[in-house]
Amino acid sequence: MAKRLFVEGIAVVSGVSRNGVMYEAKELQKFAPSLIGKTILKDHSNLTDSAIGKVTHSESIDGGNKVRYKGWLVNDTQDTIEKVKDGRISNVSIGAIAGKLVKEKEHDSYAIARDLTALELSLTPVPGIADATIRPEEDYSEEKLKDIIEQFNASEIQAENKSKESHSRLEAENNTQIKGGKIMESKENKTDIAENKIDES
Repeated sequence: MAKRLFVEGIAVVSGVSRNGVMYEAKELQKFAPSLIGKTILKDHSNLTDSAIGKVTHSESIDGGNKVRYKGWLVNDTQDTIEKVKDGRISNVSIGAIAGKLVKEKEHDSYAIARDLTALELSLTPVPGIADATIRPEEDYSEEKLKDIIEQFNASEIQAENKSKESHSRLEAENNTQIKGGKIMESKENKTDIAENKIDES
């Protein structure tokens, strides 16, 4: 099975995109669930080889003004996972169908997207919405979990070894004290006897 990188970010925010589309909070609230289960692509390319992941969770937050998502990526020939990890790719762009695009005023430079349904989520170096992001979700990364488990096991072994060393040292010190005590008692007794003898003579 290919190694997965678990990711998270913001798919879309309310406001006017660089493409001249107005996203309203009430529409984004309806849109968010439709993103779940959609494919994560490279560059909005509808090719099989461009499919590099899946969206597993999507919800509207901040009063509907943002859509947050979670998902996973698998590596490809372009080292996409490394590009996400090191920040070369840090943005996404939604692919969606709007039931209708509405201009409230004839001379508006934007159209309001209504009844949006998600088609896909794409990685992009130049997003239509600057705040649409992707980043590793480290808490659930398989690689991170493996590292955490290994570190935990190593620390447990280290703690156990320290405990054994400490116990052995304490045992050795106790043995020395007992032996030392006997030696001291013996010396003290001999000294007392010698002193007593001296005194008696």
